[in-house]
Order: sequence, then structure tokens, then C-alpha cells
Amino acid sequence: MVDFTVPEEIALTIDGLRAFIAREVVPLEEAHRDLLENPHTAYGPDGRLVPQIQELRRQVRTAAAQAGYYNLFTPADLGGAGQGPLALFLVWEALYHHAGPGRLLPYEAVAHWVTGAGPILRGLTAVARAEVLPGLLSGEKTSCFALSEPDAGSDVWAMKTRAVRDGDAWLLTGTKQWISYSPYAAHAVVFAVTDPERLARREGGISCFLVDTDWPGFSLDSVIRLFGHAGGNEAVLSFQELRVPAHRLIGAEGEGFRLALAGVNTGRLYNCARAVGLGRWALERATAYAKQRVAFGHPIAEYQGVQWLLAESAMELYAARMMGLNCAWRLEQGEPAIKETAMIKAFATEAGFRTLDRCMQVFGGLGLTNELKLFDGWHQLRIVRIADGSAEIMRRTIAQRLLKGDLDF
Repeated sequence: MVDFTVPEEIALTIDGLRAFIAREVVPLEEAHRDLLENPHTAYGPDGRLVPQIQELRRQVRTAAAQAGYYNLFTPADLGGAGQGPLALFLVWEALYHHAGPGRLLPYEAVAHWVTGAGPILRGLTAVARAEVLPGLLSGEKTSCFALSEPDAGSDVWAMKTRAVRDGDAWLLTGTKQWISYSPYAAHAVVFAVTDPERLARREGGISCFLVDTDWPGFSLDSVIRLFGHAGGNEAVLSFQELRVPAHRLIGAEGEGFRLALAGVNTGRLYNCARAVGLGRWALERATAYAKQRVAFGHPIAEYQGVQWLLAESAMELYAARMMGLNCAWRLEQGEPAIKETAMIKAFATEAGFRTLDRCMQVFGGLGLTNELKLFDGWHQLRIVRIADGSAEIMRRTIAQRLLKGDLDF
């Protein structure tokens, strides 16, 4: 019989992470509640979080690094704990389930595969590792992943950013858009065309570089605001003959696209866990409210219309969670799981989004208020139905795999 018991080591990690949030994060939130929960004071005119909040986030990261949580999923050869896909799924699900939406600080306790020393940095030279890893591992600095462009999102072969060799360096010129975490990053993993002929044949020709965001020629043009928010987490970046030392090339020249794909599984598994965690957080609160709220002389939980909203949410979240666990297990065994990661990303983000929407309906008008924070979870899951591979691209990937004979589950 298949055993779905959470391994003891992972369970202890999750318990410790919850205790860390209670001990280190919650007191910071309580001391700075007015600042953190008011978007008019949280963000500056440029759309970035104000310096005080950026400092609070840094404090959480560095404390988490010292406590052993921040680098849980950083590869061991880069200085992290090197925990695998199953732990990644369960820890992120538990974190989102525990902390819920609308909070800026708890999610700094674990390095995201983009913001921390992720697997892609294995391709760094020894010199580059010495330059950047100490800051990333300590939580003092963060990074971002600059792949998408105004005209090259899912179609990476339409990339226009170029890098040309100039002596012992590369000159990087172009624009990136929708770059998550870039408003606060000290480093950026940037993809650029170095061999146009290979690119035209769709055989490679894209290289990957690690740049510092304070280098001359690097510009953060604007923060992208979504849903009418006062600020944002994504930005437009541009490079004008940005001089990148040759030792900051990541991996082999012209093989950057393969490096980009290497992070796909991690991102899709993370977003599945995020959707399940946020959905469970919302469903628990909606269920409790349905038992308390009285209308026409009865708790609304007694009405079938409300019961079905809860039941359908539970059905979909259960399926999404089981899919995520199975996919994590496959990745743990070394399987490529290309169609499976596409399946979990599409299904879980859509199921989580529908769950948040149903829970808002259970709460009625109260579900739309800032105080309940359901809107933030709803916004997050609406965004990731497009970000990191849209739902349509996921379906395209699944279909392509099926048509190539990958019919086993």
C-alpha cells in the first residue's frame, strides 16, 4: 500500500518553521502592523516597498538563514541543505497553509528558487561563487530570474536581448519584462542571445549571465502594478551595453535555454504547493464561518448551496494535493515528469483560484474586505495562472507529450 505519511524529518522541519514564524516573524508584524497592512504607507511613489519594510524582510531572511530554514532547498554543493522535491512541496504547502495570504514577512523565511542560491547557480565559476554566494546564503542579498521580454514570453526563441563578446567581458543590451522579485534584487540571472544563427535554427544560442543590479548600464525602468495595487513585485528591466565580466557566464556559452528549463519543475511544483496551501487556508475559514453565520434562522452551513461550495473546493484541493505529492515523488526518483509538472501547475492553480472564489462567496460581502485578506490569495492565484507558464501553454505541453507517446501516469 502506498504510504502518504509525511516523513519524520520533513514533519520536524515544518514544525520548526512554524515555531520560527511565531517566534521571529509575528512579533515584527505586531510591532509594525500599521506600516505592513496599509498599502499607502507600505509602498513608495516608485511602486517599491519602502526601505523600512525591505529591512524587515532582510531581518527575517538573515534570522531564517541562521536558524537553518532559509536555504532548505539550496543545493548542498552551493552551501544549502539540498532537500528534494517532496520536501519542497510539503514545506511550501505548509507555509502557505499556515501563514495564509496578505502577509509580507513569513514567506521570506525560505529562499525561493529564484531569489536565493538556486540550482541554476551550480553553473557559476569559482570566482563568481565567491563573489555572490555569501550574500545569497546569508539572506543579506537576493536575486531574480530575467528571462521574459515584451515580445518573448512563452516563445523564448523570439528573444531580442543580445550579448556580444568584448575582450574579457560581454556587452549586454536589451529589455526584460515581468521579472518577479527584481525591484529588490541585488543580482539578476539574465538570458541573452549570443549566437543568432543557432537561435534561428532553435538549437540554442542563448547564454545565461549573473549580473549585479548596481552595475552601470543596468536599469530598473518601472515597477509593474497589478489589480490596482499601490506597488508590485515585478518590473521592467533594461540593459544598455551592460559590461559583464566573462567569469559571470553561467554554464556553457549558448546553452542557457537548457538552464532555464532546469528551473521549470521547481517553479511548477512550488506553485502547486502554493495553490493547495492557500486553498486549504481559505476553505478552513469559510467552513468555520458557515457554521457560525445564521440566516433565516439557521446556520448557512445547513443550506445546500453553501455546502456545495465547500464540497467542490475540498474535492479539487484533495485532487490537487495528491497530484502534487505524486509528481514530487516522480521527481524524487529522477523522472523528468514533463507532462506531470505541467498538469499540476495548471490544475492546482485553477483549483486554488476557484476555491478562493467560492470561499469569498460563502463569506458574502465580508469576503471582499481587506481584513479577511481573501482577495490577496485570489489575486496571487489569478496571477500564477499566467505567470511561470500560462494555463494554455501547460495544456500545450501536456498534449505534445501525449502525442509523442508519453501516455503513462
